[in-house]
Amino acid sequence: VFAEDMIAGYDISSLLGDGAIYSHSDTILFVRYSLSLYVDDITFGAVDVEIDPNAGGYIEVSATIDDIRVDWSATGRIGGSLSTDGTITVDSMTISMHATPSVVDGQIHLEISEVDVTSIGFDFDWAEWLQTVVGVFGVDVDAMVQGYAEDAIEDAVVDAVPPMLEDVLQDLELSMPFDLLGNTYTLLAEPQDIGVDDTGMTLALQSTFNPAEWRIEREGLGSLYSDYHVPDYADTPGLIASLGINFLNQALYGFWGGGLLNQQFTSEDIGIDLTVLSLLIPQLADLEIIVIDGLLPPVVLPNTESPDYLGTLRAGDISVTMHSGDPSDPSTLLLQFYIGLDADLNLTVTADNTLAAEIANIDAWIDVVSPVLPQDFETQTEEQLLGIVPTLADQITAALGEIPIPEISGFSLSGITIELAGSDSGYVNAGGELTGL
Repeated sequence: VFAEDMIAGYDISSLLGDGAIYSHSDTILFVRYSLSLYVDDITFGAVDVEIDPNAGGYIEVSATIDDIRVDWSATGRIGGSLSTDGTITVDSMTISMHATPSVVDGQIHLEISEVDVTSIGFDFDWAEWLQTVVGVFGVDVDAMVQGYAEDAIEDAVVDAVPPMLEDVLQDLELSMPFDLLGNTYTLLAEPQDIGVDDTGMTLALQSTFNPAEWRIEREGLGSLYSDYHVPDYADTPGLIASLGINFLNQALYGFWGGGLLNQQFTSEDIGIDLTVLSLLIPQLADLEIIVIDGLLPPVVLPNTESPDYLGTLRAGDISVTMHSGDPSDPSTLLLQFYIGLDADLNLTVTADNTLAAEIANIDAWIDVVSPVLPQDFETQTEEQLLGIVPTLADQITAALGEIPIPEISGFSLSGITIELAGSDSGYVNAGGELTGL
């Protein structure tokens, strides 16, 4: 569709030039013969472009242009001055080429080769005097004009289609800034490699995920998962976005560094019921501020135990402190504890083609470190504090919901399905049919 529109809007006549495509004069048996032949304008009808991946590692591009009309004019002499004009018609012209893609410095390029032009139904309405002059000069004007028209249209197709393909493929690059909890995050995924076979085209993207402001004093060890193998892709038309576990962990690591788990709330903000806790720890009646500090980034691991879920979400060493006033004043500390959790993770697709995380079966543990409580009180307190865990998990999964699925400009995905891929389930595949907007 893009290629057809670009060719249809291309000013092919601008490629014809202003001068004669043939000019010659001679005196034969005392008679002056001359001929100057001009091609003035090219118009055409429907344009059909086929773009097919080939097992040879290239994209086969074929552009067929119907109902071509080329206006021509001629001036000459057979003793005296003569002139005429007319129209060349071509039923159809097909330009085929091989486009081999590559990635150079993060940009997709196409190398064009094997260009071939075929015309069907070429008709040149000769004038009688023109035939006479052509016969005297012994020049094949018919082939010359056909070649000239073919060259102009070939140049237009070769000039229009490869840049269009490069632009469409480059649109698969992700560059998306967005705001979350008062910080700006940038997801950038640049082309790293590209391959073509008879089932389609595979584009490898190298991703980075960074917060505009790194709000954690430490960098941590990262949260990448390494033992994985790139999956094979089924022979399915459309678009498959294969997101590695590493990619999801990059996002969580960026969110963590940007302060996702480093926040302050009031008890009302996160809906904690202090009724029972105040019986266990009376000073919590004075609670004003809750401070959450994620000491380690959360991670996503392949889910090897529960086939109904795509992965396992793990978060540990989340420090929670409760204060009666300004948290920077140590005397306001009422309670400090640590949270860790494992949960089953699923990913769904929103109407905006973003990945939304859903978690279930949370297995959490809490360790109260201050104040030191009697064993039975500590156990009861930790049981009551488990009520804060779903809120923290919701914040983590809300962040995952900001991750977009790659798109081709002008198209959307329909019938999206999500499944695990790779021998070790280290990838999440989101795939569907390409649908024009």
